Amino acid sequence: MQCHHVDVYNRVEFPQLFRAEEDSSGNQSAAAAKASSAPSAGIGELLGAVKLPNKVKRTENVLAATTAWVIEENQPLNSVEKPAFRRMLETIDPFCPKTTIKAVRNDISYLGLVSREALKRELKGKYFSLTTDHWTSPNDETYSCLTAHWIENGKMHQAVLTFEVFTGTTTGVALGEDFVRVFNMYEFDLKYVVAVVTDTTGNMNTFGEYLRQRGVKHLYCVDHVLHLNAKLAYVDSNLPGSGNAMKAARSLEYFTKSTQAMGKILRQQAQNEHYEGKIPLKPLQDVVTRWWSTYRMLSRLRYLQRAIQVLVVNESIVATDLTPDQYEILHDVENLLKPTAEAQKYLEGEKYPTISLVPFFLHSIRRQYKAMAEDNTKSGPVLHLSGVLLQDFEKRYLPRSKPVFSTEIRRASGRYQGIPSDTIIASALDPRTKNLRPFIPDNEHDAIWSEVLNLMVQLRITNMPSSSSVATVTAVDSVSHRPVQQARLDDGAGTGCMFDELTACNQEQDAATMTRQAAVSVEGQEIIKRFCSDELGRYRHAEVSLPMFCPGAVGERQFSDPLMWWEGRKIAYPNLYVLAQRFLSIPATSAPSERLWSLASRIVTIRRARLESTLIGDLMFIKENSMILSKHFADIAGETRILPKVYPAGDENEDNNGGDDDVVIVN
Repeated sequence: MQCHHVDVYNRVEFPQLFRAEEDSSGNQSAAAAKASSAPSAGIGELLGAVKLPNKVKRTENVLAATTAWVIEENQPLNSVEKPAFRRMLETIDPFCPKTTIKAVRNDISYLGLVSREALKRELKGKYFSLTTDHWTSPNDETYSCLTAHWIENGKMHQAVLTFEVFTGTTTGVALGEDFVRVFNMYEFDLKYVVAVVTDTTGNMNTFGEYLRQRGVKHLYCVDHVLHLNAKLAYVDSNLPGSGNAMKAARSLEYFTKSTQAMGKILRQQAQNEHYEGKIPLKPLQDVVTRWWSTYRMLSRLRYLQRAIQVLVVNESIVATDLTPDQYEILHDVENLLKPTAEAQKYLEGEKYPTISLVPFFLHSIRRQYKAMAEDNTKSGPVLHLSGVLLQDFEKRYLPRSKPVFSTEIRRASGRYQGIPSDTIIASALDPRTKNLRPFIPDNEHDAIWSEVLNLMVQLRITNMPSSSSVATVTAVDSVSHRPVQQARLDDGAGTGCMFDELTACNQEQDAATMTRQAAVSVEGQEIIKRFCSDELGRYRHAEVSLPMFCPGAVGERQFSDPLMWWEGRKIAYPNLYVLAQRFLSIPATSAPSERLWSLASRIVTIRRARLESTLIGDLMFIKENSMILSKHFADIAGETRILPKVYPAGDENEDNNGGDDDVVIVN
């Protein structure tokens, strides 16, 4: 009967199932024997079908895939109940389980919990640095975040420790208490924090003091400090006699407001032989709160100068062109700000060490300000602005007459001054800058290397096993070894009295032993110091500095990698290697936290403005820590499942200026 059914409906598709009488040989018995000896094939195998998991497992798989889609693509939760979404799934599989908003929301919360446990396991016992910042979302809620940064296997790693609504006041003490709360939540020890980097607002000074009282170092975001200095070029009062050149440059914002005028300047670039082979670009407007935006505006203005002048001369647009003197002044201002802009852009990076190049960048900025302030060939407005910038710069980073290196915290009006010692130590531990020239005076080098040696000795002593011959400790003390039961008391005296003589003798002997141990400890410290000094000497004098750029790079020059340099020398320099991993992990800026706000704006869109704050935090946490979640999920949950993937590399490296708006393709 089964064969008859197949014969009728599936003759072409399943010839293997037909009876042997249809064989051309006509030998019925031989065909039957041949068929019986062949391996049997089920209908599912012949169809190529795959056995589906049971209904519960299928529902879990569909929910996991749907949750991953919502998280990766920043979809509103109600998308999963939209008719179009369900129709799409039913087209693929008529029996596809249906997910609900509630199920997806609960699954996101579950992944958020697992992500936090995964991060806890990832960072346990590791040294890392932090950045923090606050942000107001489109739904008028204030969010706080902490990003962690550490070095492992020759690579920079980062994660989001927290991303959540911040309630209450934003005083320095309140921020400090919230910081400690997060660490207690993860059961982390503050001793593993190398440094915390924040912006330069007033409450951060109190926050920094709160951290220092608990043994945590606090550093200003270098880009914030440089921006406070560079924005002095934003106002025309610092360019007296320029005819309000900066205001005139901003008047070209007209092109960004008029679609017709914008089209004309783009077409002029496409037609003008001066721009042949180049992509048409739009004018840029600087923003007083955006890093290096004034430099970008002036640089773009210089690039578009010829196109603008042609349009003005031909009366194709109604705009007032700048005078030749104004163009020259603005070009000089652009050159004046160039070292600052280049430093800020480089220091925003997250995939490579940044803190170690800060002293060199500051040296370059100071040198540029000083050179232009003393250049009598420059116009009066430029000389004045150069002097203003140099004076402000030296208020923040001290004049050359003051020592560059100091382990003391230097302040003025409650704000930090000078370069933090940790920043200079990082430069010494970076093989690209270990010579400390030309940014540190030669007479300060010995003090820096002496501090590095002290850190090496402290590291060695701290990590020394208790069984070391250099410094031994009592194997069992009164805390770690307790009696099984309390001694019984007799007539108020107790059996403990019989041990008085033994105890006294032990105490006398122990005192002599401890004295000898102290002497051995001092001797041991000298041995350690000599060992570390030898290691440091080999690093300083036997190792050639790592070139700043990779040799033989084709096209755009690529920076060399100090982390991989250290990875190849961790056996030769074990103590310096550990210190380098710690100090080079410090971000020079709080850009990692600020970049989160750009990513968060994709989650808290107009369509998703009603999301609960806890859910927003979970979404952000899962997206940013998805690699760590994938690494530890199976061990934590005891199963495997579809998980959200990380951001594409292009999104991770997005800068604060939204480069997509700069380029326009003109047909």
